[in-house]
Amino acid sequence: FRRVLFRSVRERKYDLAITRLDRPLVGEEEDLNVEVLFHDRTVLAAGMHTQWARRRKIDLAELADEPWILSATDSWNYARLAEAFQVRGLPMPKANVMTLSVPLRAHLLANGPYIAFVAQSALTMHAEHHPIKVLPVDLPDQTTPVGLITLKNRTLSAAVERFVEEVRIFARSMRKGRPALKR
Repeated sequence: FRRVLFRSVRERKYDLAITRLDRPLVGEEEDLNVEVLFHDRTVLAAGMHTQWARRRKIDLAELADEPWILSATDSWNYARLAEAFQVRGLPMPKANVMTLSVPLRAHLLANGPYIAFVAQSALTMHAEHHPIKVLPVDLPDQTTPVGLITLKNRTLSAAVERFVEEVRIFARSMRKGRPALKR
């Protein structure tokens, strides 16, 4: 996926890319500007109406048989969740819903009985409209940088420059921890 994304920036199909930088960019960035915007962590979340939202501490094993929203099995998100369960010697939970759609995931979490493993930034963007809580589960640290990728020596249009300014403002707020999540 990353190769296709970077190729599309190089071929000027895209003005920029915003992506998780979960692997080193060995030899991939020679002609690209790579700006780390912030470090994002993955968390477990559920709707505020669920029994889990009222708990002060939850063991991962307690959630194994709950209804889960999972990402595709070949996704970064799925692999990190599988690692967390594997470290604890637990089987991977079964998916009740599989989606890569962040808005759908947020809606289902806020209105259904689901648990999901999501990027904290994704929850932040939906926290205002969806009553979702980060669950107090001890997980391995799975923080990854999120980067802005542009082509070196390419002048961006005024509209794209304005978009990049807004992305940087959001990124600064993520670094400072200001976007409020319901806790």
